[in-house]
Amino acid sequence: MAVYSDPRVLLIDDYGTTIDNKMEFDFRKRLIKMNKDLGTTIIAVAPDDFNLKKFAAVLIYLDNGHVSKIRPGKTKSQGKFRKKT
Repeated sequence: MAVYSDPRVLLIDDYGTTIDNKMEFDFRKRLIKMNKDLGTTIIAVAPDDFNLKKFAAVLIYLDNGHVSKIRPGKTKSQGKFRKKT
């Protein structure tokens, strides 16, 4: 994947669908760093929310092209990579 060196907005389609768990973890760390260091807004689309819940600040669910619900995502108080139990 090629990424411009300092994008303001990064769009990712089908996040996590074609990579294994280790690759997803490494990629997620890079996205978090890009967001923190460069202020990049990351918009990721995925068929399910499993991986997105690990780092997204806001989850927006669509149903037939319409917003069906908006939920808070990961908060700073949850820690960087803590697993939910």
